[in-house]
Amino acid sequence: MKTIPVRNPINKACAVCHTPFKVYPGKADDLYCSPVCSQIGRRAFNPSKELLQNLLWLAPTTSLAKVFGVSDKAVEKRAKLMNLEKPERGYWAKQYATGFEVDIEKLISLIDAEKVEIPQ
Repeated sequence: MKTIPVRNPINKACAVCHTPFKVYPGKADDLYCSPVCSQIGRRAFNPSKELLQNLLWLAPTTSLAKVFGVSDKAVEKRAKLMNLEKPERGYWAKQYATGFEVDIEKLISLIDAEKVEIPQ
């Protein structure tokens, strides 16, 4: 008589929400408990709400996008998702007309203070 091997599940914790979940040996490399956590965990651009609100008023989204290594649309979408207010259209044109320049070093120091990972 042939016996079927028992596949005992492995207990893991979700990399995003830290909820315990079980995986079977064939899927042992799973990091997330659900598709929602998987989507959140794969985001390359995930700053805190307070940091993003501050950054939106310090520099245009195109400059923020260059610092984070994402598109300006990704910055805009994240701001919209967090219900953050952005400067109105033409705000940065007026700032540039008065001699404003984006201080990339200041942006990076703010991001470092929040311990947000910047892709290299």
